[in-house]
Amino acid sequence: MNKEVSTEIKYYAVVNSVGIRRFMQDEVFKDLFGRIFGIVNEKGVNPFQVGLIKKEIKAVLDSHQICEEILDYYGRGGHRFIKCHGVKIHLMPFDVCGIK
Repeated sequence: MNKEVSTEIKYYAVVNSVGIRRFMQDEVFKDLFGRIFGIVNEKGVNPFQVGLIKKEIKAVLDSHQICEEILDYYGRGGHRFIKCHGVKIHLMPFDVCGIK
């Protein structure tokens, strides 16, 4: 059985902050938000890239020597969320967004 990861665009990504004040002034938050915003904000994302995004978040946290869990969960209607250190990535189903 071949377990290939699909490269078809499945999600439309939007990056925003959770709004937790203790994170907003933090150097780690600024670094993480800036790096993730530049990579995925308002772009199509496939399932393989979701794994790469999580690795990038882990790399930023490791560079600041912070051990924190990366939350990856699903919401209603196929929406997916990745949240860590005050940064939330909202992955909306691409076919529902109406973007061509």
